[in-house]
Amino acid sequence: MTHDDTGRTVVDVAEVWALGARADAEVYEEMVARVASLPATPATIPLAEVVERLGRIATGLSPTRTEPTRGQGSVPDWLVQALVKVVGIRPDEAATLDPDEAARRWTEFTTRSQS
Repeated sequence: MTHDDTGRTVVDVAEVWALGARADAEVYEEMVARVASLPATPATIPLAEVVERLGRIATGLSPTRTEPTRGQGSVPDWLVQALVKVVGIRPDEAATLDPDEAARRWTEFTTRSQS
Protein backbone atom coordinates (compact mmCIF):
# COMPACT_ATOMS: atom_id res chain seq x y z
CA MET A 1 0.00 0.00 0.00
CA THR A 2 1.10 3.53 -0.72
CA HIS A 3 -0.47 6.96 -0.36
CA ASP A 4 -1.25 9.57 -2.97
CA ASP A 5 -0.49 13.30 -2.67
CA THR A 6 -3.66 13.86 -0.61
CA GLY A 7 -2.76 11.11 1.88
CA ARG A 8 -5.36 8.62 0.64
CA THR A 9 -4.36 4.99 0.68
CA VAL A 10 -3.62 3.45 -2.70
CA VAL A 11 -3.40 -0.31 -3.03
CA ASP A 12 -1.01 -1.45 -5.75
CA VAL A 13 -1.24 -5.03 -6.95
CA ALA A 14 1.83 -6.72 -8.38
CA GLU A 15 2.48 -10.20 -9.66
CA VAL A 16 5.93 -11.71 -9.31
CA TRP A 17 6.17 -15.15 -10.81
CA ALA A 18 8.74 -17.63 -9.61
CA LEU A 19 8.54 -21.40 -9.63
CA GLY A 20 10.04 -23.42 -6.80
CA ALA A 21 9.56 -24.96 -3.39
CA ARG A 22 8.40 -22.55 -0.71
CA ALA A 23 9.76 -24.60 2.17
CA ASP A 24 13.44 -23.93 1.48
CA ALA A 25 12.78 -20.26 0.70
CA GLU A 26 14.81 -20.51 -2.51
CA VAL A 27 11.86 -19.32 -4.56
CA TYR A 28 11.57 -16.23 -2.34
CA GLU A 29 15.26 -15.48 -2.84
CA GLU A 30 14.59 -15.53 -6.59
CA MET A 31 11.61 -13.18 -6.17
CA VAL A 32 13.64 -10.82 -3.94
CA ALA A 33 16.32 -10.67 -6.64
CA ARG A 34 13.72 -9.92 -9.32
CA VAL A 35 12.11 -7.15 -7.28
CA ALA A 36 15.53 -5.73 -6.33
CA SER A 37 16.27 -5.25 -10.02
CA LEU A 38 13.36 -2.78 -10.27
CA PRO A 39 13.93 0.93 -9.66
CA ALA A 40 13.30 1.93 -6.03
CA THR A 41 9.91 3.68 -6.09
CA PRO A 42 7.10 4.11 -3.59
CA ALA A 43 5.45 1.07 -5.22
CA THR A 44 8.46 -1.26 -5.40
CA ILE A 45 9.83 -0.69 -1.90
CA PRO A 46 6.73 -2.13 -0.16
CA LEU A 47 6.68 -4.95 -2.72
CA ALA A 48 10.25 -5.87 -1.79
CA GLU A 49 9.31 -5.83 1.90
CA VAL A 50 6.34 -8.14 1.31
CA VAL A 51 8.38 -10.62 -0.72
CA GLU A 52 11.10 -10.69 1.96
CA ARG A 53 8.47 -11.22 4.66
CA LEU A 54 6.95 -14.13 2.76
CA GLY A 55 10.41 -15.69 2.54
CA ARG A 56 10.93 -15.33 6.30
CA ILE A 57 7.53 -16.87 6.99
CA ALA A 58 8.25 -19.82 4.68
CA THR A 59 11.62 -20.59 6.25
CA GLY A 60 11.39 -23.72 8.34
CA LEU A 61 8.13 -25.02 6.92
CA SER A 62 8.58 -28.51 5.59
CA PRO A 63 6.83 -29.74 2.47
CA THR A 64 3.96 -32.00 3.46
CA ARG A 65 1.00 -33.68 1.96
CA THR A 66 -2.11 -31.58 1.48
CA GLU A 67 -4.77 -34.17 2.22
CA PRO A 68 -6.58 -33.99 5.55
CA THR A 69 -5.09 -35.67 8.57
CA ARG A 70 -7.05 -37.12 11.42
CA GLY A 71 -8.10 -34.53 13.97
CA GLN A 72 -7.46 -31.62 11.62
CA GLY A 73 -10.51 -31.81 9.35
CA SER A 74 -9.46 -30.59 5.95
CA VAL A 75 -6.92 -28.04 7.21
CA PRO A 76 -3.76 -28.63 5.15
CA ASP A 77 -0.69 -29.68 7.12
CA TRP A 78 1.29 -26.67 5.85
CA LEU A 79 -1.31 -24.34 7.37
CA VAL A 80 -1.29 -26.15 10.70
CA GLN A 81 2.53 -25.92 10.74
CA ALA A 82 2.41 -22.21 9.88
CA LEU A 83 -0.13 -21.48 12.60
CA VAL A 84 2.03 -23.25 15.17
CA LYS A 85 5.54 -22.20 14.05
CA VAL A 86 4.86 -18.72 12.69
CA VAL A 87 1.71 -17.45 14.40
CA GLY A 88 2.42 -19.12 17.74
CA ILE A 89 -0.80 -21.05 18.22
CA ARG A 90 -0.45 -24.07 20.51
CA PRO A 91 -0.33 -27.38 18.57
CA ASP A 92 -3.33 -28.79 20.46
CA GLU A 93 -5.36 -25.68 19.59
CA ALA A 94 -4.29 -25.72 15.92
CA ALA A 95 -5.35 -29.36 15.66
CA THR A 96 -8.93 -28.48 16.62
CA LEU A 97 -9.45 -25.65 14.12
CA ASP A 98 -11.82 -26.07 11.22
CA PRO A 99 -10.59 -24.93 7.78
CA ASP A 100 -12.43 -21.59 7.88
CA GLU A 101 -11.09 -20.64 11.31
CA ALA A 102 -7.55 -21.73 10.39
CA ALA A 103 -7.67 -19.63 7.20
CA ARG A 104 -9.11 -16.66 9.11
CA ARG A 105 -6.32 -16.77 11.70
CA TRP A 106 -3.60 -17.08 9.04
CA THR A 107 -5.08 -14.21 7.02
CA GLU A 108 -5.39 -12.08 10.13
CA PHE A 109 -1.73 -12.70 10.99
CA THR A 110 -0.38 -12.09 7.49
CA THR A 111 -2.39 -8.94 6.83
CA ARG A 112 -1.97 -7.07 10.11
CA SER A 113 0.34 -4.12 9.87
CA GLN A 114 3.87 -4.45 11.11
CA SER A 115 4.58 -1.75 13.68
